[in-house]
Parts: sequence; structure tokens; C-alpha cells
Amino acid sequence: MSRACNEQKKVTVGELLENDDTDLEGVSDGSSNDGISLRESLFEMDSEEETELKATKKIAEESVFLFRNSESMNNISDQWMPRSFIDGKYVRYDLNQPSELPHRTSTIAFKNDPPLTV
Repeated sequence: MSRACNEQKKVTVGELLENDDTDLEGVSDGSSNDGISLRESLFEMDSEEETELKATKKIAEESVFLFRNSESMNNISDQWMPRSFIDGKYVRYDLNQPSELPHRTSTIAFKNDPPLTV
């Protein structure tokens, strides 16, 4: 057999119905008894591609992923504490430093648990 005979073309239901001159009105598909025509029942069903697209769209609408990278101030500079605490007050000398520090009992507490960069 030639290769052209083995290839199959994917055709959607809509294309089949557009190209078909058969009158399907009043013909039931046999799956229900309520008199829905075959044409109506075919158009009510979603193709696999439509179902996947709807599922993908739903996930995209509902999901937000936020990632952020930060480092310990000790990794940025070994001398961040002497440079940041002037007269017991926190002074930001680098834009990577947080604008405010969390409350701690003393400045020595920051040596064991330094803040993260922004």
C-alpha cells in the first residue's frame, strides 16, 4: 500500500456536519429518549482538545506562582552589623537591606538570626 492510503486526516465533528448534506433533524442518536437530534447532541459534546483547553484555561486563571530570592545579610556582608547599627539605631546603607528590622530583644540577637535581604 502506498503511504498516502495509510495516513488519516483528523476532522472535527463541526467539519463533518458542515460538509455533510444529510438532513439530521429529528434523527435521534439513540442515547436519549428526549428527542434531541443527532446534530444537537454532537454540538453539545466537547472535543478532547476543547476539554484540555478549558482545563488549562481554568488552571491558568486560578493559579499564581510567586517566587522570590533572598539571602541572609551575613552572606552579603560580614560587616553588616557594625555598619548598620549606629548609636544603637538601625541605618540602611544598602538597597538590598530591609527598610525596617523585626523587633528583637537586643542587637546581639541579629548576630544569631540575621535579617533577609529584600
